[in-house]
Amino acid sequence: MSETVWERMRREMRLTDLHLDHAGVSPWPDRTRQAIVDWAERAAIDPIGTSYSGYQRADQVRMELGDWLGVAAGEICFTRNTTEGLTLVAEGFPWQPGDSVLVPADEYPTNLHPWRHLRSRGVSVREVVSIGNRIPVDRLGGAIDSSTRMVSISQVQYGTGFQADLAELGKLCERRGLFLMVDAIQGLGPFSLRPRELGIHGVACGGSKWLMGPQGIGFLYLDAAWRDRVRPTSVGWHSVEEPFRFRHEFPPLVASSKRYEGGTINPGLVSALGHSVAFLRQAEPAEWRQRIRFLTDRIVQALESLGLEIVSPREEGAWSGIVASRIPGLAAEAYPDLLKKLRDRGITANFRMGNLRFSPHGYNNEGDIDHLTEALVGILAGSRG
Repeated sequence: MSETVWERMRREMRLTDLHLDHAGVSPWPDRTRQAIVDWAERAAIDPIGTSYSGYQRADQVRMELGDWLGVAAGEICFTRNTTEGLTLVAEGFPWQPGDSVLVPADEYPTNLHPWRHLRSRGVSVREVVSIGNRIPVDRLGGAIDSSTRMVSISQVQYGTGFQADLAELGKLCERRGLFLMVDAIQGLGPFSLRPRELGIHGVACGGSKWLMGPQGIGFLYLDAAWRDRVRPTSVGWHSVEEPFRFRHEFPPLVASSKRYEGGTINPGLVSALGHSVAFLRQAEPAEWRQRIRFLTDRIVQALESLGLEIVSPREEGAWSGIVASRIPGLAAEAYPDLLKKLRDRGITANFRMGNLRFSPHGYNNEGDIDHLTEALVGILAGSRG
């Protein structure tokens, strides 16, 4: 019997415990770890050569990201994290006093604070409250008025696992002439994202969650049509044409999204991110959807059999890789102790927005879900006894 892509992925994972918190921080596949090791060893003995080759590797990763997203490599710049990508757009956007931006109220702080910070510039933030852990497009549409310039939303909500209908939201923003910004860190990886096809103008994503890359590296996609309107907020030697031709006069900004990178990038982290993306691209988007649906369905079945309430939407078009649940009658203060008991059994999960959160990845398997179920049976029996 031939090895499946999921079994092949699992062989690249070094962790010995059961990790079900990829919505928090992910472990790395071995190729990603090795990329960091190789870069560090080269940099220790040949810093100049490693630096130059690092920029060549960065351009290669830029092309691979562009191919994955269906956009031009020149529309990609590297960032430290999702926050930096969102902030580049928030601070560089051509706001006028009285403008407003629309965001869901339950967003992770990364997709709230950059917009709230704009209030000092006369920009208001409209926060749309969810209904039944869902954010219908028509509810967002009802909050748009003549002052609205932008909608910013997560591909997947971190607390509930609700996946936004980006196709319909893109159509809405196109009709109303709005910039659509997406925080992709809780969706991209097991779920594909094609910004141009969906009418998305900006995508910010960090590498350390579902992308299974290092912390401290991410990327921003910005539609080329907006490049001359979103002002760079940090301009340095790497922002200009011919960066290695060191000139004291101010040359033109480079005609790509590299203008937003400012200074020196971290070539080791960029290379590692590229290896993580290549790891994920071993499976096709349809295979990923089927796999994540299978694993999360198994978790849902296990939790419901133990009497837990499922908070995450599970209908088509709204489900994701996050399964959020609650234990009826258990106070919020008791969840940290429950998580500790899981960790004592070698299982990592999380607690967000009052929900016990599980987030499996493609390399997880049925045996992992059985292990989780057995652990919860013992823990809950002890708490109820």
